[in-house]
Amino acid sequence: MNKIERLAESAGQLNAQELDGLISALAMTRATMSPPVSHARPKPTDESAMDTPVTVEDSPAMEARLLRDGRVRLWARSSGFGWLAFNLEPRNARVLRDWLAANVEGASDLIGQQNAQRH
Repeated sequence: MNKIERLAESAGQLNAQELDGLISALAMTRATMSPPVSHARPKPTDESAMDTPVTVEDSPAMEARLLRDGRVRLWARSSGFGWLAFNLEPRNARVLRDWLAANVEGASDLIGQQNAQRH
C-alpha cells in the first residue's frame, strides 16, 4: 500500500466536516508547493492514461455574482471538493460569456449584472 492509499484509508475514519477541513488544508498546502499546478489543462489523447489527476463533475450546481471591483465570482459545487469559488477578471468573464454564447444554444441567466443566479 502506497502513501496515498494509506492516507485515503485513514481519511475514511474522519467525519464529513473533518474531511472537508483536511481537503482544504491539503489544497492550501499544494498551492505553495513546487512545481506549481500547470496553467495549461491536461491534454490527454487517452483520459485513462493521464498522469495528472482530474476530477470531473457532471451537471454541477453553479452560481455567479458580480463583485464590486468588476470581477465575477463563479461558484461551482463539486460533490468531492464542496463549493469552489473562482474570481474572474472582467476580460476572462467576457471570454467565457462569449464562448458560451457562441457555442451553447438557448439563453442563460447564470452571469448577469444584478443578483446571483443559482443553478
